[in-house]
Amino acid sequence: LNDKDLPRDTAGHCAIAAVKMLQSACAVLRPDGKATELRVGLNTGPVCAGVIGNASPRFSVFGDTVNTASRVASSACRSFAGNPFIHLAQATATRLVGETEAALWGNHRLLLKRRPEMVALKGKGRVQTFYIQPGAPQDLLQGYLAHK
Repeated sequence: LNDKDLPRDTAGHCAIAAVKMLQSACAVLRPDGKATELRVGLNTGPVCAGVIGNASPRFSVFGDTVNTASRVASSACRSFAGNPFIHLAQATATRLVGETEAALWGNHRLLLKRRPEMVALKGKGRVQTFYIQPGAPQDLLQGYLAHK
């Protein structure tokens, strides 16, 4: 990433990194010749991290913030054909308003939008979520939802 791509906040760094990873991953073809499709969810909050296990130690990040991000990702639309669709919890979307939002548009032509319907997340109930997607006509979301 170039310095001009990087916002000053951690949520912004994660959003830009997710965009770049999705753009790269979607360029990789599956064995059937189709582009790789991914779902991404971001959440902001406290986490615990550390190395877990003795026989096969692994670094892990866990906690309610991680669980919520996972549930947000599960309810996300797939990114396809190189067009990133990143589903955000409200805590992350709130932190992206302003400088990061301008960087997303200026450097990547991506918009931060409130999802029109509430999303049911296991263990959380119905919550308001947001998404980052390419700047396009309003009906582009319908195309993503059709591929969900």
